[in-house]
Amino acid sequence: MHSGSDTNKKEDSSTHKSESSTQTFTTCALIPAYNEELVLPSVILRAREFVDRVIVVDDGSTDRTAKVAELAGATVYRMPGNRGKAAAVMEGFSRIAASFGSASLSGSGSNLGSGPSSEFACDAVILLDADGQHEPEQIPDLLEPILDDEADLVIGSRFLTKDSSIPAFILENRISLISYPNSYSILSDGVQT
Repeated sequence: MHSGSDTNKKEDSSTHKSESSTQTFTTCALIPAYNEELVLPSVILRAREFVDRVIVVDDGSTDRTAKVAELAGATVYRMPGNRGKAAAVMEGFSRIAASFGSASLSGSGSNLGSGPSSEFACDAVILLDADGQHEPEQIPDLLEPILDDEADLVIGSRFLTKDSSIPAFILENRISLISYPNSYSILSDGVQT
């Protein structure tokens, strides 16, 4: 886990103590990656400013994705072969759940190794793409409603503005999804309820 004493780290945005309790939350960024050795290190370094740990699930890359992720300070799990982004995400969540003694979430019967590992433990998870399309600088905005106990799940989207090229029927469905109580979406200018 990287130290909270980093000079570049924003004001304690990751290890958060709620005003209503003394509970401390450990945060992590989960990044599924496949052949992203060029962009991934930058994503990891930027994300580390806002979370306690970065977990990269290397989905059977044939380049140096796993090596550069480790050099950038991420905890890395290497999948035995390329199974796709969804499988890599589920493997990451399964390892996080296993760190709390939970059963595998993937339902794939994956072998979680020798048992729970604290290197995968975290209370709040941010899912980022390895290709740099998600802005790690928005992590505090995504974490805030969860850490303030206002939401259990936060979904960020860059497609919710009116000038989006998403077909209207999909945009209408997304708007109705974010209109439920305790749900949030990140827009370019912040959090919208």
